[in-house]
Amino acid sequence: MKHLSGCAFAVALFLVACAGRVQVDGADSTLPDTKVLDVEDLGQQLPDARTSDAEARNADVPEEDTPAGEVTTPGCKTVLPLQCGGKFSHSTVLQGHPDQWSGYACTQRLESGPEVIYSFHSEADCQVSVRLEDLSVDLDLLVLDQCDPWSCTKAASTPLDIQDGEKVVFDVKAGGEYFVVVDGYAGASGTYEIAVECKCSAELPSLTDGSWEMHVDRKLKGLPGDVQFPTDPLDEEDYEPVDDGPVYPIVVSGDGKF
Repeated sequence: MKHLSGCAFAVALFLVACAGRVQVDGADSTLPDTKVLDVEDLGQQLPDARTSDAEARNADVPEEDTPAGEVTTPGCKTVLPLQCGGKFSHSTVLQGHPDQWSGYACTQRLESGPEVIYSFHSEADCQVSVRLEDLSVDLDLLVLDQCDPWSCTKAASTPLDIQDGEKVVFDVKAGGEYFVVVDGYAGASGTYEIAVECKCSAELPSLTDGSWEMHVDRKLKGLPGDVQFPTDPLDEEDYEPVDDGPVYPIVVSGDGKF
């Protein structure tokens, strides 16, 4: 039987939010053998998250005040390039386009301010984290699979009265192109700092198809004070270990997709 330890809540829907270790104990000979897999290295947010030698790779990427320069993507407005390790101070007034995208498929907010569009390419499968900081107006952060607002897959759109920044985490595939947009709610425009971090590895094994067991080895200490929405990430210090957590059956199929 393949074993997987993790967190106690929302286990069926949020398998990847759990931490622990996969092991084989041979308890059920009818089930296929599997590899040992350290689930902590998969990350908290995404099923394809990769552990990283990103620290070494990102150490070679210098911080700049501006990206390498605007580029033109077929069928899209002029966009700015983003790369792993990049960190820029920008403005939706200076780098932005006059409002052309007021609505997105992944949020119901009216994004009627000017928007800045970034293009992200990766040479490997990666988990990418993009963060907005130093906000003085209500700016939102969105991720698109194509240069089209209706291809939006993720949005970070905290109201300004409780906002100290925005963050999105998403998976990218090697050779793919993705778009990150900074847009202003209700006509907002202003300055911000945008930073990109990546965790990439082509060698980390993923969850294989078959029957697994999730062994719970930690729980929340309590409701974290900085969590406002169900999509907000939780930090490791928000958890405490448990020795007698429950066990849940898990079935993985579709080459690890389900």
